Amino acid sequence: MRRFFSALTFMLYLRCAMSFSSNTHNLPVLRSTSSFTVFANPSTVYPLATTYTNNLSPPPNNFKVHLAPMMEYTDRHFRYILSLISHTLVPWTEMINAGAIINNPEPHLQRRFLYNGPTPLPTVLQLGGSDPDKLEEAAYMATVQQPAMGVLSEINLNCGCPSDKVAGKGQFGARLMQDPSTVEECVVAMKRGVDLAVSSAGVGRPTVSVKCRIGTDEHDSYDDFASFVEAVPSCGTFHVHARSAILDKNFSPADNRNIPPLHPEYVYRLASDRPDLRVTLNGGLTTLPAALSPLGACSSLDGVMVGRGIVANPWEWSYLDAVLGRPPAGGAGLPKNRRELVAAYASYARGVEEEEGA
Repeated sequence: MRRFFSALTFMLYLRCAMSFSSNTHNLPVLRSTSSFTVFANPSTVYPLATTYTNNLSPPPNNFKVHLAPMMEYTDRHFRYILSLISHTLVPWTEMINAGAIINNPEPHLQRRFLYNGPTPLPTVLQLGGSDPDKLEEAAYMATVQQPAMGVLSEINLNCGCPSDKVAGKGQFGARLMQDPSTVEECVVAMKRGVDLAVSSAGVGRPTVSVKCRIGTDEHDSYDDFASFVEAVPSCGTFHVHARSAILDKNFSPADNRNIPPLHPEYVYRLASDRPDLRVTLNGGLTTLPAALSPLGACSSLDGVMVGRGIVANPWEWSYLDAVLGRPPAGGAGLPKNRRELVAAYASYARGVEEEEGA
């Protein structure tokens, strides 16, 4: 069973399991096996949500909280354990290079890249690359394999990763923000691949989206950011990390997550100026109340995105469904506490071992 616990997933396993005591049964219970309880005031079960409930109106029904794509983190096992925590959180895959999908057509390799397992939630597939033809083919292959591999809500083009392997040698990721005409070509090609899959196989149609920064290096003004968005008219959904990407200095990915200042006001302004777009804010949101606080600054946001805050404290996000007032479809039961969560994940891991071998 060890092979089905990636380093991250095993860490999450431990974090969910830690702090058990004789008082575990006294943890706030949000769920039952037969129905879902929505609390009128989420602060009764999550005191830190008081700021949210006191100062903000209820979130719009379409407001989304996304799990950020993270390499070596958001694999299918990680996404599964998060589906046991929340039915509202929107899961994303790791970034998958378009060539990896195209060049590995064997079913067991496609399964490695695309399979969602028993995760019931529609997933966002993030693709990496800058070749429109390859991205079109990868989008087609991913879309046409629904629902056997799982259901996709979006196929996203990575225009935000600043790592040297991606934006340097690879010339994609955040480097694409310096070439918006290529981004437009890639988006058009990906939509073409999706259209072909839908027309030929009758599968669901995922939205094609872009995840980007607010700029790169010295090109980091709001005007620069808005110009990039305007240069990609075929895309109607932007997930924006509200920092610039520093590509011309020897910055590590960690540096690029922390050193460039956050400018959420750019994202708020874009969402307000362009009501025709769906805009998500990413960056600096590490707790549940922090993730909901942007609604007080901009009601036009389509959602927010959180990455490392979910990894650092996964059980905190078990309150998300109740805070948003969204019970699982059909009253589906979810684990009521961390002990049940760990037991459910262990059962899943045994099933994967039996199906795929040790």
